[in-house]
Amino acid sequence: MTTTPDDAARAPAPDPTSPVAPGDVAAPERGLRVLARATDALRLHTPSGWRALRADLLDHARRVYRPSAPLRARHPGGEYVVAGDVLVARVRTALAAVPGVEVTAVRCTTDAQDRLDVLTVQIAVVFGTPVLAVADTVLDLTAPAVEGLLGPVGAAGPAPRVHVHVGDVTRARL
Repeated sequence: MTTTPDDAARAPAPDPTSPVAPGDVAAPERGLRVLARATDALRLHTPSGWRALRADLLDHARRVYRPSAPLRARHPGGEYVVAGDVLVARVRTALAAVPGVEVTAVRCTTDAQDRLDVLTVQIAVVFGTPVLAVADTVLDLTAPAVEGLLGPVGAAGPAPRVHVHVGDVTRARL
C-alpha cells in the first residue's frame, strides 16, 4: 500500500504515551506534551483540604526546634559558650522598657571563632517618635546587655558591630 501526501495529513497523531524509539526526533516534543497534560490533570484534582494542610505544614516547619548558634564569651576565669538565643532574650529584655518601640527581631552573626561579629536589632516605632534618638537609646541599652553576658566588648577580638534597623512605623501605641 502506498500513501499519498493527503493520506499522511489524515494519519492519526502519534500516541504521546508510546515508548520512544531510538533516534525519534519528535520524542522531546511528545514528552513535553505528556508532562503538560499530566500537570493540568493534577491541577484540576488538587484535594480541597490541601491549602489548609499546606499552611499547617509550613507553620509546623517554622516551629521546629533549631538550636541557636554558639557565642564565645569571656570572663576573668576564661572562656565559655553561650547560646545565641540567650543573648537575643537579654537584648529584648533590655529594650522592653523603651517607650514607643517594639523589638521585632534580633539577629546574631558570628565570625569563624564563634565570636559575636554583628548584632542587628530590628524595631518598630510609633509614628512621630524621633528615630535617631530611639536608635541611640537602643545602642546605649544594647551595649551593657551584650557586655553583661559575653564579657568586656573587644576583650577576645574586635568589638561587635551593632546595627539598629527601623523596620516599621505604626500609628498604634506599642
